[in-house]
Amino acid sequence: MVEILQIDPEDFAEVISSEESHFLDVKARDIKPASLSKTVSAFANTAGGEIYVGVSEAWQNGKKQRTW
Repeated sequence: MVEILQIDPEDFAEVISSEESHFLDVKARDIKPASLSKTVSAFANTAGGEIYVGVSEAWQNGKKQRTW
């Protein structure tokens, strides 16, 4: 079973402003299960990391904006 956590405003701000890396990835809520499985598998085959599902990204005025 997947654990679902409620986060406080400070944690929310940290996730929204974090840069994606080998240890952190964000995915939109409408991600297909097969695509999410690839990401989970990639993290499992390395040192692990954090995946946040439900974070959308869009470019506005030349800057990447994230919404949760």
